[in-house]
Amino acid sequence: MTTEPYQQLNKDEDRLVNYRKKKMKKNPIKINPANKGKFTATKKATGKTTAELANSPNPLTRKRANFARMAKRGFKPLSKGGMAGEDHYKASGCGRY
Repeated sequence: MTTEPYQQLNKDEDRLVNYRKKKMKKNPIKINPANKGKFTATKKATGKTTAELANSPNPLTRKRANFARMAKRGFKPLSKGGMAGEDHYKASGCGRY
């Protein structure tokens, strides 16, 4: 049995990782120094989580909470798809199927 296909997969993964690193170096996220730490200060002062502040009546707080949520996942889009129908209910243990 050859390990050639596995070696090819590792090379492809390495290329993808290197591409992402280069892309982040070229286009890093720039945060205005005057705004650094403002959302964290709001979280500490209110004792709320990011998810709770995302539903705040203040639009600026909502904007900062959404930015923090997106930054945590590296500004990648949410995954598409997922389980649906019978598979979803079996996996989640909801109800009988």
